[in-house]
Amino acid sequence: MHLLYQDSQNNLWAGSEQGLYKYDPNNDQFTLFADPNSEVNSFDIASITEDDEKNLWFMSTSEIVKMNVETKETFFYRKRFGIKNNSLDFGVMALTVRGEMLVGFEKGFYYFNPKELAVKTDFNIIITGLMVNSQEISPGNNIIGEHAVEDLPKLNFSYRENNLVLKFAAIDYRDPESLKYYYILEGYDRDWQKLQVKNNKSASYFNLSPGIYHFRVKAFNDEGTMAEKTVTIQIHPPWWRTWWAYSIYALFTLILILFLYRQQKKNIIRKEREKRQQFELTQAKEIEKAYHELRSTQAQLIQAEKMASLGELTAGIAHEIQNPLNFVNNFADVNTELIDEAERALDQDDKEESKKLMAAVRENEEKIKYHGSRADAIVKSMLQHSRTNTGQKEPTDINAMADEYLRLSFHGLRAKDKSFNAELKTDFDSNIGKINIISQDIGRVLLNLYNNAFYAVTEKNKMQSSDFKPTVTVTTKKTGSKIQISVKDNGNGIPKQVMDKIFQPFFTTKPTGQGTGLGLSLSYDIVKAHGGDIKVESNPDSKGGDSGTTFSIELPD
Repeated sequence: MHLLYQDSQNNLWAGSEQGLYKYDPNNDQFTLFADPNSEVNSFDIASITEDDEKNLWFMSTSEIVKMNVETKETFFYRKRFGIKNNSLDFGVMALTVRGEMLVGFEKGFYYFNPKELAVKTDFNIIITGLMVNSQEISPGNNIIGEHAVEDLPKLNFSYRENNLVLKFAAIDYRDPESLKYYYILEGYDRDWQKLQVKNNKSASYFNLSPGIYHFRVKAFNDEGTMAEKTVTIQIHPPWWRTWWAYSIYALFTLILILFLYRQQKKNIIRKEREKRQQFELTQAKEIEKAYHELRSTQAQLIQAEKMASLGELTAGIAHEIQNPLNFVNNFADVNTELIDEAERALDQDDKEESKKLMAAVRENEEKIKYHGSRADAIVKSMLQHSRTNTGQKEPTDINAMADEYLRLSFHGLRAKDKSFNAELKTDFDSNIGKINIISQDIGRVLLNLYNNAFYAVTEKNKMQSSDFKPTVTVTTKKTGSKIQISVKDNGNGIPKQVMDKIFQPFFTTKPTGQGTGLGLSLSYDIVKAHGGDIKVESNPDSKGGDSGTTFSIELPD
């Protein structure tokens, strides 16, 4: 940096050989401020000051520059304004109290009022000539017709006329020697080209490919004013490379392909028709045979699923009945002993003792009657739920049914595996009355969901530490005209990739031989037949985290 200057707005400026820099406090660095087209980037700044209108003034050895900070517009004062070449060596600029500018140098100073200096002068660039294939083109030529090159908005050439030389000039009479030219042919040149030889203002292009180009030329005078000219040039391709020629090629190709395709298709269709007639006859027989086998297999699997459910239900019923029968047998044995003791007391003529013993017998008889009635109620209830399905809906206490099948499923699994255990939680909505359902079918759905829940918590218990507590929670809830039954377990959960398949027939996540894959499919069909819906939500296990699955059944009230 050559110098630093702080303006009236506390902006910090720095002049250098590369141009004018402004300090940016946000990133704590200087950034190039001047517009690249203003030529300030190549201006060697030797001094900076500011006028009353907040314009920046700076100078080099042979020119004085004015810049509008807001618009970045620059104005150069050079030879045409009386500045002698290289006269400002070691110069210094200063603003007087009256707003006048003093520019001192080795042999004196320049003195002027910034407000009274002339403004920029406009000038134009024109295309002065055109050469095609080394031939000078003038009005009347068949290439451009009767018009001058300057008057044509677009130049059209054939594919043979692809070697061009464009001549140009800027109309500026004050100081034409100070003009600087730049040009580019968009679509051909990558960057702007600077004119090196000022007495040969032309641009040459050879062997241009067919296409549309834009020739642009611009000039700067010593004030920093820019003039620009654009000419569109199109090199037309030969007829065999035109769009309509390609369209004809494509059309003929398409017709040929279509013809060959149709011939090939006829041959294929004929051969396939002959094969298909024989194949369809054989396939029809195989399909019919496979269909009958599938129906037979499906019936067997459905029956196996029903028998599996029946076996689990029977085990649960046996356990439920076993408890009251044990009480009946125990109290019957006790009564036999009490009667023997009462007879001995009578033989000894101990009537008081005999009466006490007979009272105990009577009390035990009441207990025998109670537990016998309890076993009878269980049998009747199960007979009601497991009798032949008539397909008729009957009013059913869904809370009692859900609780009963939960205990039957639990005891059925306990009967098969003594190590099995789980905590049972229930939360039944007392506002739910009896609802019309086919009790045997809904009981089968509940039993299937309970068995799956107990299986899930058992599998997780095998992999967890001793602090894991298998839990199955059953809740009922009335919401509007719907009855919701939810069965929740804290097992491993269902992986997301199989969630969409669990209601499909024959799909199961259990090991081979432990499930038919029809339980949830049949449950889905039963619930839908009741005009309800069954949904599942699951949180797969994540390294022993909070996981589990909830099946929800919605039935109409």
